[in-house]
Amino acid sequence: MYLDDDKDASKLANELLQQKLVGHISIDFNNNTMMMEKGKVKQQVCSLITAQTKAMLFNKILAFINENYSGSIKLYSAPITQSNDTFAKIIREETEKV
Repeated sequence: MYLDDDKDASKLANELLQQKLVGHISIDFNNNTMMMEKGKVKQQVCSLITAQTKAMLFNKILAFINENYSGSIKLYSAPITQSNDTFAKIIREETEKV
């Protein structure tokens, strides 16, 4: 998740954990990104949230963000294909049951 505001990133991370929508989060503040916009390279500094959760919670996370935050948050999902038991246990036990 890419956010323009550091305070929103911390608030969102806390809310997602409290709602048990994610089991683990890290935030990279002052993350430099580059993207194409209208044929030109655009540079931006933002906060990047990397969150680990269950695939079946993605739509709930998306709905939560859409209901509580502006549409400027960029969000994508990538599967966790492998992890050790310690990490898998966090996701199994600390996220909402599906």
